[in-house]
Amino acid sequence: MQRVSEDSVRSRPVAGAGRERVMTPRDAFDVRDAEASRSAHVMRTSVEDGHSMHASRHIRQLVYGGLDGVISSFALVAATAGAGLPSAVLLMIGFANLVADAISMGIGSYLAAKAERDHILRERAREQWEYDNYPEGEIAEMVSLYRAKGFSAEDANRVIGIYTSQPAYKEAFIDHMMVEELGYVVPRGDSAGRLWLSGLATGLSFAGFGSLPLWMVAALESFGNIEFAVQAGCGAAVTMVALFGLGVCKARITREHNFMWWNGLLMMANGALAAVAAFLVGAAVNGVIGGRVSCTIGPAL
Repeated sequence: MQRVSEDSVRSRPVAGAGRERVMTPRDAFDVRDAEASRSAHVMRTSVEDGHSMHASRHIRQLVYGGLDGVISSFALVAATAGAGLPSAVLLMIGFANLVADAISMGIGSYLAAKAERDHILRERAREQWEYDNYPEGEIAEMVSLYRAKGFSAEDANRVIGIYTSQPAYKEAFIDHMMVEELGYVVPRGDSAGRLWLSGLATGLSFAGFGSLPLWMVAALESFGNIEFAVQAGCGAAVTMVALFGLGVCKARITREHNFMWWNGLLMMANGALAAVAAFLVGAAVNGVIGGRVSCTIGPAL
């Protein structure tokens, strides 16, 4: 087989790229460019793939944390408006709730990721123990799984036989067992620091994006003589812009390049629905208690 030189790959123009460069395999798939895909696979290294995977994970946490934060705060603004409460109440409760939720979201994200990682590693340790103590049973199980995929008995035994033919292949075989038997991909490089970074990204993104509608209300409140309805409307505008941008980022992460605008609009609709529901609940509760909350709190503030 003729090998493609690294220099020739670097200089090969990629269709649709706008300039001569090597696309990633995912980019090549998005535009269905087979030549670019071949070039990308020649140039790609496992180290680069690993860095890309971890960066993508943190970006994903930033986007989803931001979506949760901005929608939660926007819903609180709407509920406050529906209940007829003053903006000072919104700002006190809003920022306090935002900090508490951001801490909870960040730590919760870390704990969830750590629990999943620990569970997978425990399952891998169990699979390794079973293979060490009853290798023929694990081998037979893997052969049966390949038979279920449509492999002949001869081919299934040949594939598994390669995995078990050398002691050096043992770790790879156990990882393969994890995927085929349990559907788990064994995490690589998910250190405690990296998991904490993922949780930190979630918490900071939640707080940062969630503060946008609150900061808008606070800024307008500082001018004085601006009705809360106007403040809430401006907060809604900022929220819609943030939701649209986060929706577009979400589409880029999931490689839905043809639906970026749609994802942005969908996130805006999601936020609007949450805000309408919160407004109606706030108005309903205030109506049930006869407006006592707004009448009691208003003069005190």
